Amino acid sequence: MERQIPSDTSVQGSFLPSTFTNDITVTHDALDTGTQTLDPRRFLPELLSVADVILLTLSLWAVASLWQVFDPQSARIFDQHLVFGLVVSIAFSLFAFEKGLYNFQSVRWRLSNLTRLGALLAATGAVVIAFLFALGKATTSSLCVVAAGLILGFCAICGIRRATELMLRSLTGLQDVLTPRIAIVGPAHKAQALRDLIETYRDEGDLYRIVGVFSDPIHSESREEASKATGSLDNLIQYAFRHRLDEIIIVQPSAYGLSLQEVKHRLACLPVPIRLCPEGTEFRLRPTDSDYSSELGLITLSRRPIDGLSGLVKDIFDRICALGLLLLTGPLLLMVAIAIKLESPGPVFFRQRRHGFNHRVFQIWKFRTMSCLEDGPNVKQASEDGDERITKLGAFLRKTSIDELPQLFNVLIGDMSVVGPRPHALSHNDHYCRHIGNYACRHTVKPGMTGLAQVEGWRGETKDVSKMGRRVYYDLKYIDRWSLALDLQILLRTFGILVTSPKAQDQDKTPSLSALLDSVYEAHGADAQKELFRKIEFHEKPLTLAFLNAHGFNLAWKDEKFRNALLGSDYLMRDGIGMKIADLLLGKKPGLNMNGSDLIPDLLKQFRGRRVAILGTEDPWLSEAVDKLTTDGINVVWTHHGFEPLSFYVEEVKSRDLEVIILAMGMPKQELVAQALLRSIQSPSIIVSGGFVIDFIAGRKPRAPVMLQRMGMEWLFRLVHEPQRLFRRYVIGNPLFLWRVCYLAFQSARHREAQQAEQLLIKAPALERSSTSIAIAAE
Repeated sequence: MERQIPSDTSVQGSFLPSTFTNDITVTHDALDTGTQTLDPRRFLPELLSVADVILLTLSLWAVASLWQVFDPQSARIFDQHLVFGLVVSIAFSLFAFEKGLYNFQSVRWRLSNLTRLGALLAATGAVVIAFLFALGKATTSSLCVVAAGLILGFCAICGIRRATELMLRSLTGLQDVLTPRIAIVGPAHKAQALRDLIETYRDEGDLYRIVGVFSDPIHSESREEASKATGSLDNLIQYAFRHRLDEIIIVQPSAYGLSLQEVKHRLACLPVPIRLCPEGTEFRLRPTDSDYSSELGLITLSRRPIDGLSGLVKDIFDRICALGLLLLTGPLLLMVAIAIKLESPGPVFFRQRRHGFNHRVFQIWKFRTMSCLEDGPNVKQASEDGDERITKLGAFLRKTSIDELPQLFNVLIGDMSVVGPRPHALSHNDHYCRHIGNYACRHTVKPGMTGLAQVEGWRGETKDVSKMGRRVYYDLKYIDRWSLALDLQILLRTFGILVTSPKAQDQDKTPSLSALLDSVYEAHGADAQKELFRKIEFHEKPLTLAFLNAHGFNLAWKDEKFRNALLGSDYLMRDGIGMKIADLLLGKKPGLNMNGSDLIPDLLKQFRGRRVAILGTEDPWLSEAVDKLTTDGINVVWTHHGFEPLSFYVEEVKSRDLEVIILAMGMPKQELVAQALLRSIQSPSIIVSGGFVIDFIAGRKPRAPVMLQRMGMEWLFRLVHEPQRLFRRYVIGNPLFLWRVCYLAFQSARHREAQQAEQLLIKAPALERSSTSIAIAAE
């Protein structure tokens, strides 16, 4: 069945070709779920490796057991025959995966494959014998057992591979599954010459099948040469998404106006090895050569991500994790299924088509959390702001991510991994591919239930392209840096997020907290305080002056209103050694410490004669502090304790003509009162959040010795004098403050990295448009 692809589906940098010509036709290769042809390439390497382990283990065990039967006088050769055989067999299987002995070319019955298999078994035997010598068990009996066991195992492995090849050839639709499919990219005359040479290589009737020569017809030297090309790079990408492709060979890309880097970048969305045939290479290929690539001197530019031994390890890890989690969560899954059925009509599971590895379409499984089941060309993403389609139970399931658990079945059948890029609905894929250049590269590995992007904070609803761009950045970073340790780390972080923060996407505090630290007034030099007083001496509107210390930062971390009140201050002063440490950790120059206990008395003396209000603390300390200030010539015209509601202070201040207002009510009340006054009064008053400054002036709270103040250890002095009241603030609060600052530094670096990534993922370079009609024939 063929279908016509419209010419207006141009997508730059997407998984679809960036430019289509008017008459492109491709074979519809069963893109929809449920109609895909069985592809043994998805599971045959793993099955062969398991078969090799079993056959080799049984061979070593059988030979060792028989040897003891016929020679009962000999000492026991191995303590545990099966354990020994299993260890040797697993080591062989891992080495074979690394050497490529489980790819489909290696399954074919040919001398070169048998030679490679025998050589690897011989090397394995040599390693085993060396260990026997090292352990002092290298007797004649043990050496004979190892040699005979490996020979028997070699015969068994060859037999199972021959049977596998015959079976695959006999099944309908799988006759060519062992035939490597190669696409050649380059100028038509060069690529066609290479094609002709490779197709002369035969082995028992098999071909290295060349699926097409792909070049740019615009730069072809003649119409005849252009007619030899199967299609352009865009057509190659389109073909690879719908058919099996095992390798791409690039020949002299500069001959038609494209750099090698451009071609490689354009093909990066395909999980296929890309190799270069260097310019100037003489094509000489003898029919007796074991491999065309060694004769041509091909250079490997890129490999399929997470392939070979790494792919086997990841597949095994995925299956073990999925099976273990299903066993642990089985009762929970059953209860959730019953609850969904009882709450609302409809199916228990929600199934939706998603793009998986190499853009193959599969059906993802979730618990149904909404009243509708959307899987069409227009899928509206669930909103976190009161989406009416989400059921009450569904809201809880989404909040706790329990709705994702049925995807463990997708992992077991091989459609997904436990860790990998999250799959998106087909319509969302089409949308984001039009705006994010390297989006399609996410599909070079299997999609996952969780991923690096999710644990880095880019999970849940994506309201704009920039957020999706950052998610894609971390997906590609995961693919590039994959390791089993990274998968384990992401799983642990995922469980931590679910336990500590079950909401699908917590509000990110990093920008506002970073802005809070950035808004701290930078005081430098010996005259910094005098310069500050000059700035606030003459002004037409009311202004606020506040102080930020470690305790205030801890409060701002949890209290958004208090954080906004601090951000609304005209001057926010650094107070204490903790904030100095924070600036150093964030890579900022800390400047001078400007604590309120010293600065506020100096400010009152600087503005001596102005009308001052003291609001805070209580008598007799308030009266004693006022008496001392009056003695120093401070014009205190109104005082009141600090336990009235906020509206009281607003109304009283509005009815009085005040120039300096000292708020000594403690955090966070004084900062909230300051912001309320700032919005309510019109007179050019200076509103200062002073904390315990009035208690210090009155002598209620002792000050630390000057030496401790200079060392930044005044907090320790206060803790000794008031352990019961300040224990939580300092003993618990200070370590918590340091942890939060370190976290903020990490998050800030992550945001900077994500912003840089956003610039890299805006658009991928498009290839030149082609006006020639190209048709890719059905296979």
